[in-house]
Amino acid sequence: MSDALGGQVETQRVDSQRAECFAAEIRKYLIGRVGARPITDELDRWRSTGLDGSLYGSPVLSWWVLEGQRFGRRNESLCESWSYLVRQARMLLTAYSPRMRVTESPDGPVDWVGTIQQRASEGSSSFVCLTSHVGLGDDERRALCGWAGWVSGLWRDYCASIRKDRKPSEVEPLERIASITSARGGAPNMSQIHRWAHIARRSRWPLLRNVVAESLRSAIDMRQIDRIPLPAEPAELFELLCLVRVLRTLEPKPTAIRWMMHDHDNTIAVPGMTAHFQYTFPRAEVVRSGAFNPQLAHALTAFGISEVPVRTDVIIRFAEPRRGFDGILIEAKSGGASHGDALLQLQAYGATIRARWGGRWIHWAVVEREDGAIRPERWERLAARASAPEHGDLVVFSTADEIERVLSMTIGLI
Repeated sequence: MSDALGGQVETQRVDSQRAECFAAEIRKYLIGRVGARPITDELDRWRSTGLDGSLYGSPVLSWWVLEGQRFGRRNESLCESWSYLVRQARMLLTAYSPRMRVTESPDGPVDWVGTIQQRASEGSSSFVCLTSHVGLGDDERRALCGWAGWVSGLWRDYCASIRKDRKPSEVEPLERIASITSARGGAPNMSQIHRWAHIARRSRWPLLRNVVAESLRSAIDMRQIDRIPLPAEPAELFELLCLVRVLRTLEPKPTAIRWMMHDHDNTIAVPGMTAHFQYTFPRAEVVRSGAFNPQLAHALTAFGISEVPVRTDVIIRFAEPRRGFDGILIEAKSGGASHGDALLQLQAYGATIRARWGGRWIHWAVVEREDGAIRPERWERLAARASAPEHGDLVVFSTADEIERVLSMTIGLI
């Protein structure tokens, strides 16, 4: 009994180590570095770390700020609440109370240095007086307008490279707010970002404190990016690892990445391709796709058999065909699973893809263990078949360590 328990503990330890390695490799592609404590879910404790200005260029930053994070009582992302944010920002700007006011008579505490400068520049006899500070201050106003310009720039670039289904003009109201202080533009320097975040975080206004400050923190604080969620199960993490290795090979240095959101959208996008992680086909579509002979398909429907493969691991669709291929279907099997465990899924999903999208695809079973590696003499056959469109879809069996080489032999990477 003790040996069995010890073996179970050792298996759990190995699985945990594997998961940490998978998570570290995935995060390295997303943010260009490996966290000090790779994990498979959100951090439950903050770790102390210095600020890294290079993080501002992280390809996943735009997604995290615009779609990944949830803000305020509404618990919505920025892109879901543009109109609400604009209304709140405009209301806040109506409460603007400038610290200094130019008057014809000294009807309050006089700033004599400012008065002398005013008279020297304007040639008038006016006074610069201090005012009661009850509304939005000068620094807060600059922080709000600067943030509006920064977010507008992120959204326009994000739409141009990733979210082509959304209109860049959606942020025009925010750009008009940014133009109040000539803050329009999406690339302020890091010192400005730091100052705006500091001012907003200390503000008594909820919009500045809960939305502006928190979104700006993502550009300057590495701990924010470390909260990007990853699957907790090692098997799911292996599937995601295979996807990231494909993306890293096809697009080594993406300018932007749209990461998945488990609550409603497992779509990951980089320029030139879109990936669906754990995409689920309707059961009826799989049954009538041609994957099963007519008699079996009829029986599956008549008897209500539910054990039909419907959830894929990875589907990658190219914006334009690559070497004649329109996309890649991947079934990933971790641990001690073999290629044979993926056969039925490849058959069912391949037929469904042909019926729905058509084109020529790579149908790929990827395993973790080494004895599933492609034998040396078969690489030339793989390349020859990949270059012959008349053979139709290409079926490949490999390990995760061979992903880059398979892609180079089929899609023709340099």
